[in-house]
Amino acid sequence: MGGFETLTPEECLRLLARSTIGRLGVMVGRYPLIFPVNYALDDNLVTFRTSPGTKFDASQYANVSFQADQIESSGDAAWSVLVLGTVSVPDTDDPDEVARLERLGITPIAPGDKPLWVQVLPEHITGRRVGADGIRFAFDPRGYLGLYY
Repeated sequence: MGGFETLTPEECLRLLARSTIGRLGVMVGRYPLIFPVNYALDDNLVTFRTSPGTKFDASQYANVSFQADQIESSGDAAWSVLVLGTVSVPDTDDPDEVARLERLGITPIAPGDKPLWVQVLPEHITGRRVGADGIRFAFDPRGYLGLYY
């Protein structure tokens, strides 16, 4: 399976649904900043928790990017998905909505209280899978990011 394979939006969502670690990209001043987040896919919305601060403030009323990737456990392929969109903040005054969000099972690794919920509303979803033509990657991803696999 060597080379690149362009993924359909449906395949991208399927891959996003089975991962839990990604990166949110926002603009702060003149510079793009990237923040790792624990997330869950809620239908087609990338959903995560955060605390007040730069990440939350910069994502409001702005275009954002979200990217997740993974090396397959077989070690002979990897994928990457990019979501471009805007941010929505769910209504946390509604106890039913909060209970529904809690059932997503998002457990942030970063310490501290994460009272804010954020959802990326996708406008464009793209992805690629890359195969290694039968050559295994030169490292074991479980050793590199063992906490996440």
